[in-house]
Amino acid sequence: NPLEIYTAKELASITTGKAPLEDGTERQLYYRLMADIDLSGAEWTSIGNHSEPFEGIFDGNGFAISGWVQTKAYDTTNDLVNGLFGHARNATIVNLTIRDFAIDPGQISYTVNIGGLVGEGTNVVIENCLVQGTITVNRTLETSEKVRVGMIIGQASQNSVQPTRIERCTALGTINARYAMVYAGGIVGLSSSSHNQFLNCYADVDVTAFGTAPNTASTKAFAYAGQLVGYLSNVGDFDGCVGVGHVEAGARDGTPVGNIGKGVMGSTYHPESSTTGGLRFTNVYFDYEALGLELDEDYPTEAALADRYAVGGGIVKQYRYTTVYARTRAELGDPALVDGLNMDVWQIVDGVLSLRPYHSEFFTVTYQVADEVIGTQVVLKGQPATCPFTYEGTEYVFLRWDYDDAGIQADTTIQAIIRQGE
Repeated sequence: NPLEIYTAKELASITTGKAPLEDGTERQLYYRLMADIDLSGAEWTSIGNHSEPFEGIFDGNGFAISGWVQTKAYDTTNDLVNGLFGHARNATIVNLTIRDFAIDPGQISYTVNIGGLVGEGTNVVIENCLVQGTITVNRTLETSEKVRVGMIIGQASQNSVQPTRIERCTALGTINARYAMVYAGGIVGLSSSSHNQFLNCYADVDVTAFGTAPNTASTKAFAYAGQLVGYLSNVGDFDGCVGVGHVEAGARDGTPVGNIGKGVMGSTYHPESSTTGGLRFTNVYFDYEALGLELDEDYPTEAALADRYAVGGGIVKQYRYTTVYARTRAELGDPALVDGLNMDVWQIVDGVLSLRPYHSEFFTVTYQVADEVIGTQVVLKGQPATCPFTYEGTEYVFLRWDYDDAGIQADTTIQAIIRQGE
């Protein structure tokens, strides 16, 4: 049964999203928002940090959290986080709107991950969320500290469990980041692990990045700004995404040209020839006029602009499996010019492209040994069950769960494969 959240006090009481069991293990907690919560300019302490990340399920249930501010960074280490959720790990966040928030962590001096929804996410699923606010970092540093800032998530990473997935999300607002080294993107600042997925997302975020680090033998400034993502350091999949925000990137004099990039993505690490990494753009559309571009003798066609500015950073074609399209804002409202998008997910109303209304669903997975139920799990529709239970009795010898890793589409019972105990 979900833990229902009605008030700001109840929201602020959420910590790790897990609860201990008698056998020494922990169970994931399931929270459901039951009303809009207006925080009216209150200072918000991020839910979860590196020491105690949020690992639960949070269902916004179609409601909104609004009006909060952050004027300092939150965490117990020198790797700081800001956001409604600070650090989330193995967590699921769906059906939530957050709006009219303002993050400005002030005089910080360490590496910091800032996202409107999640500062740093490891193996997180974010689905059907709208994030709208203002994020500002204004600090001139002479060091090598980094800021990773995205309107939805600052840094997206993974460990051995699963990639981070962001799907059917909308990002709106403004990011202005001045720091020693900057990754800034409308959806995500830094995607730092294999096969993170960004599916059917829309970003209308004005992004400005400026790097202030000195250009010495050991330190170089950089500033990567993207309509969708600031920097990709490994494999990443962007499928059916749209970026329309104004983007600017710059750094102090003497910064190598390749260290400054703006585009749909600011820059990426793996070259086109890499067999282990690289960016995969599939049916991605962007507003090239918002990047300050126009058709000219160097780039006479929209296809030429798309080929050059899918990835900035002075780098051409460091990506694979690419269908990316440059359009004007007006052209994005023409169904014939965005025919690569899935119109079961997207809609055009009065010439304006947006995501269709949607509500993520959860189902209950029941784990059963013979006729005995030994546990249940809440699973987001389409996600695989993780089979977290084992049988500890003596009547049977537990072999494995009879499950093929398929996505869950309804309430499901998974039976144990067993043999008679001796």
